[in-house]
Amino acid sequence: KIHTDMHEVLGHGSGKILSGVANLGEYSSVIEETRADLFALYHITSSKCIEIGLMSSKEAAQVSYDTQMTNGLIAQMIKLKPHETTLKQAHMRNRQLIASWCLEHAGAEVMQLVERDDKTYIQIHDYDKLKETIGELLKEIQRITSEGDKKTAEHLVETYATDINKKIHKEVLERWSKYDIKPYSAFINPVVGSDGKVNYPDDFLEQQYEYSKEFSTQFTP
Repeated sequence: KIHTDMHEVLGHGSGKILSGVANLGEYSSVIEETRADLFALYHITSSKCIEIGLMSSKEAAQVSYDTQMTNGLIAQMIKLKPHETTLKQAHMRNRQLIASWCLEHAGAEVMQLVERDDKTYIQIHDYDKLKETIGELLKEIQRITSEGDKKTAEHLVETYATDINKKIHKEVLERWSKYDIKPYSAFINPVVGSDGKVNYPDDFLEQQYEYSKEFSTQFTP
């Protein structure tokens, strides 16, 4: 939750763009999500977060590294159909971009993919060095955003964020098929009445119907 908060509030809210710089076009979304995630990953393990009570310990903060790298290279593939070979959604591309880039640039002594009992895992050996690698990528992603460097954005996205590992994808689907769990989750939002009271509905579909009625932009003659 702290990672998500830092991503949404501080990650998206930080940084500056040089005057007159255009956006990155079709790469804007994935680069921006990458920037926000990198901000959270880099700062969540700082001593300041522990000092002010956001994190209980450095080791607790490092769990976000485990989650990010595992999700980016392995776990999120449960959301893809067997015939799919590329990522299209910005958040999924962002996660793979970060994990793949760090895997390549940090080196096996820092992080690596390992196979055990015919299953693939992420093994992180040095969290401090991994943070340095994350910092390097954050610096580059911020430069790309600030300068509107679309050519480099395209290279990063097409090299690290688009094509999936077909072998791992097949393995993940086989592992996931043993569990009767959907790959997506949905949130039901609380409703604040005119009297200020908060109600908690328990029917997701009904809430979506209500949203459709109340906020629809469809023209009604």
